[in-house]
Amino acid sequence: MSDFKELIYKDVEFVTNRLHAPHKWDHMAPRKDSDETGAYVECTEEDLNAMWTVRWHIDAERASQLIKEAEDHFNDRKKLNKKMGKFELVRGYKENNENDRYIFSAKQNCKSSKTGKLNKQPKVVGPNLQPLDDPKWSSGSRGVVKFNMLPTHSPSDKNWGITLYVKAVVITEPKYFNNELEGMGSYENLNEFLSDTENQPTNPDLDDEIPF
Repeated sequence: MSDFKELIYKDVEFVTNRLHAPHKWDHMAPRKDSDETGAYVECTEEDLNAMWTVRWHIDAERASQLIKEAEDHFNDRKKLNKKMGKFELVRGYKENNENDRYIFSAKQNCKSSKTGKLNKQPKVVGPNLQPLDDPKWSSGSRGVVKFNMLPTHSPSDKNWGITLYVKAVVITEPKYFNNELEGMGSYENLNEFLSDTENQPTNPDLDDEIPF
């Protein structure tokens, strides 16, 4: 049994798109509409801690389902590795019960700290399963996300949990704040596209998390 477990969630609402370009966290970068500092900024694939990330929102019922699947996978792996501690969290998960928003985050590091080689950028296509004319789709876009779950341990806060690693995204209803490239029609052969990503190697290559 693999340490990874693959999941596909359809009809999700995307919140953040950082799949079009590598980003990294900059503690000194100014935030939009705030006097505070600390924000993700675009960078190159060669930069330290560069990654591609995506966040999506689902309803409470499906959020509970995803968290249960994560905990079940964690406990299945724990049976084979007694060094693992208690399941604490799905990393990057946030919830706002008042607004009925349950947000998950998945990432892929750009560069392997072990080998120094660049990892493949997660696949992103539009409704016709072709690359979008404008890859900078905005929050509110809807679609399909394919990701892997992996049990990880964080040395910084000592907790155990599940990290999500994005493999592929299909934007079925693209939204753009600054242009008119919306609604490219219905999609076909979604299963074929998602199956095509199954053979892509997943290299978690964690910086602050240790996979088991």
